[in-house]
Amino acid sequence: VNFPDGLVSIGSCAFKGIVTLPEITLPATLQAVGNGAFDKCENLKTVRYSGDIATWCAIQFEMNGNPLVNGADFYVGGEKVVDLIIPEGVNKPGEFTFQGCGSIERVVCPASMTELTVGMFMSCKHIKEAVFLGEITVPGVLHFAGCEALTDIYVSNPEGDGVLMVGAQFSTNAKVHYVGTWSIDDFYSLE
Repeated sequence: VNFPDGLVSIGSCAFKGIVTLPEITLPATLQAVGNGAFDKCENLKTVRYSGDIATWCAIQFEMNGNPLVNGADFYVGGEKVVDLIIPEGVNKPGEFTFQGCGSIERVVCPASMTELTVGMFMSCKHIKEAVFLGEITVPGVLHFAGCEALTDIYVSNPEGDGVLMVGAQFSTNAKVHYVGTWSIDDFYSLE
């Protein structure tokens, strides 16, 4: 299903439980998706987005409204998103922004991002590493809940001490590494 350009919202429970929906393409004009809009669409395996990561981060998703919620792979600009690099300039993404995404394995949050929102990476079962290039606060809950593969979280901390991520909920297997000032190049050196 290709949603038309100009679409700005999808209502609550709009496609809930439709099991014959394997792939969708969403326009860059999308701004809001209601509660449960794509919940239980178990065969939805591919979500294509015509915008970029920054505009995706601006969409207001309610719980289980994100079409990625059932483990779908995410494509932006025709490319499968495995290494998710949130661009500089994004400071507070919407809630449940990547909830359930099946393709993301590594995440980099920019120095401009000051807040990790509720359910942002909840149930992203393939995330292994998360890197935070700046100081970040984490109000709310469920940030990385259900991220069973998450083993390493790198937190940039120029002073070299203190806990900058008070209240974050991570996988019980995740180890938090406090490092000095980082750049995107440092992320690529982890490979």
